[in-house]
Order: sequence, then C-alpha cells, then structure tokens
Amino acid sequence: EVMSAPIVINGSKVTVKQAVGQSEMQEAPVSNVTSSRPAEAFKYFIGGLPPDCRTETLESHMNSYGAVKDCVVLTTTDGRSRGFGFVTFETAPLSALLSGSVAVMGQIVSVKESIPQEDFTQRKIFVGGLQPEVDETQLSTMFCQYGPISSTQIIRNRDTQASRGFGFVVFDSEHACRQALARFPGEYNGKPIS
Repeated sequence: EVMSAPIVINGSKVTVKQAVGQSEMQEAPVSNVTSSRPAEAFKYFIGGLPPDCRTETLESHMNSYGAVKDCVVLTTTDGRSRGFGFVTFETAPLSALLSGSVAVMGQIVSVKESIPQEDFTQRKIFVGGLQPEVDETQLSTMFCQYGPISSTQIIRNRDTQASRGFGFVVFDSEHACRQALARFPGEYNGKPIS
C-alpha cells in the first residue's frame, strides 16, 4: 500500500509519496550508512559506469580495493549495460573506495554502500519538483523535523551533474517516514515540491 499526503499549493495538488523499490534490483544504494555490518554485507553500488563496461572489467578494477566475492554489471534484456552494478567484497574494502575519486575505464564512478531493500523501503520517500539549487543538505533540512535521517540523495545528470529536480530521503525509522508523509507542507522557501 502506498501512503501519500495530498497537499494543495497555489491551486495545484502535489503529493509526497513513499518510494517503492524496483523489483529487479535486490539492493539499492544508500550513502553514509554506519552500522556493525556482518562480513557478507560488504556490498557496494557502483553507478555511472561507462556504457561498454562489463562485469569482468568492473571486477578487475574493484580487486584493487579488496578481494571481490561477487560482482555484476546490470544489463537490459538485449545485453546493453544499464550503467550501474554491485560489488561484494569478502572483507571491508580499502577506505579509498568511498573517496569519491574511483575511476573505472577512465571514468569517475559513484560508489555507495548498499543495504537490503527490505531494510529501507518503509523508510524512504521520493521528493519531486526540487529547484535546481537544492542540494542534499537542504533536502535533509526540509525533512529533519520529522525524525533522524539516514541519507539524502539528489538525482543528477550524469554528464553535467545538474539536479534533475528530484531525490530521495531515507529516515532512520518508519515512524519518522510516516510523519513526513502525513505532515510535509509541500513547499520549501515558498516554492512547491511534491
């Protein structure tokens, strides 16, 4: 069941909805996750891969950060790369993996820790209609009044890094997520968002 909170702003109805994971993805990326992770949980999302990157190539690059237990580049039904993948290490990888300067085939990629989808789908919301100047810190500020936040993410254009006008907020608890869905006023700095 999708929870939503309808809001009318300047005569237009906008909605903040609970984010729903894609069924084909077993895991989803979440940044800044800190927890005592079991050994089998050293799994990372790798985004922004070059179009011709294959699983073997990604695994080869990731071996420089630690022993790779499993690696996959996700593809479309016709075999084309979807531009992202997952890598699981046998033990904690080198901290340089999360430095923001990891390159695969000469292209800087996004590396984020992954947590199982069922661990956060009830705590994650989609936020749309964001102004281009809104960053992750401002997104967090918009929603922190409802409870502690695990992570925020603004979705950006891969080439220009400009905001695509939407993002996600993951709360520490389902209660905080429900509070945001029920009480978010639907605007930030006088501008409507959904």
